Amino acid sequence: MSTLGNTNDSFDKEQTLVSNAFLLFLAALDTTSSTLTFIFHFFMKHPEIQERARDEIMEVIGTSKKVTFDHIQSLKYLDNVIYETLRNVHPFAHILERECTKDYKIPGTEYVVRKGEVVNFSFLYERMKKDKEGFNNSTEFDPDNFDASNNPDQFSFLGFGQGPRNCIGKRYAMISIKIALVSILRRFQIVKTKNTKEDLKMFKFTAGAEVPFKAIPIEEMEE
Repeated sequence: MSTLGNTNDSFDKEQTLVSNAFLLFLAALDTTSSTLTFIFHFFMKHPEIQERARDEIMEVIGTSKKVTFDHIQSLKYLDNVIYETLRNVHPFAHILERECTKDYKIPGTEYVVRKGEVVNFSFLYERMKKDKEGFNNSTEFDPDNFDASNNPDQFSFLGFGQGPRNCIGKRYAMISIKIALVSILRRFQIVKTKNTKEDLKMFKFTAGAEVPFKAIPIEEMEE
């Protein structure tokens, strides 16, 4: 927002603030809702993971009507569920671009990335899914891939980018998704329907996927 210091009389500070706020919420809407959809898909495929996430929520928050910021920050397994979902499928962008700030020789090669060159990183990250050096159980959907005890390679995960220019909306997205999951999992069990597919069917020209599911109240599941 350094442009707010612009001395040009035609510069509209209010319009800039409003447009940037609008962009933040618009960009966050499709990505967070799509990520929630993907999480539901994996919850249906792996009900034991769904149950573990619910157990953590009940242990940390229980039935309290007041959900605090500290509650949300304490849901570490839920963090791992979100990260593991984004490791396997990303809701929106496919390429991350960064401008090189100084000449850099790629280790093990003779290739030098020159200062000023733009480097593209693909979000179609097969390495993240299969590289056993990056994650403990890389070929499976396993939130424990991001457990600190398993020493995950943070730079093998680009769900929110990396470094000082990572996703500006990461904290907003994580809090929004976790609040939604807390609200849903405390009251409902996410189960398959007759139309649920085993594999995600991604939309071609927009974020998201077709994921039919049914939400059954927890009390009905316990009867």
